[in-house]
Amino acid sequence: DALPICVGVFGLFVNCACSSFKHWQLLCFANDMKLFLKVNYITDCLYLQNYLDNFITWSIPLCLTLNINKFKSVVLIHSRSLTSFFYSINGANLLPIDTNVCDLGFILTKSLCLQAHIDNITCNAFKVLGFIKKIAGEFKLSNSLKAIIFSLVDL
Repeated sequence: DALPICVGVFGLFVNCACSSFKHWQLLCFANDMKLFLKVNYITDCLYLQNYLDNFITWSIPLCLTLNINKFKSVVLIHSRSLTSFFYSINGANLLPIDTNVCDLGFILTKSLCLQAHIDNITCNAFKVLGFIKKIAGEFKLSNSLKAIIFSLVDL
């Protein structure tokens, strides 16, 4: 019986955040929320820091406990120039992620290269195929083997 209440409260939180921050660039999916901004100049970094500060201030009267350890700073670039800035929450710096980051099941690199994601999917598919070969190697009916492959391998 507690699950519908939690879902309702979380839905209220997401809807309240989206309506409170209409002018921000905010993405929400399930329990994941992203605040983002295209950064060209240091002033853009300061705007984004201000957004973070306002988000934290907004959450306090609502008694929302935010897990600061789960906040990440991800910089995606498509040019050679990079504006370096360390964002902070309540005085604690958010360390930027320097390597790949997995976001909603998609692996992103700083340069937006798709190879890491493709390699991960291929590796996982080969692992599942190896498992299928091990447990179903004696199957003689191709339809049965085909059904197992299509149910276990994301294509």
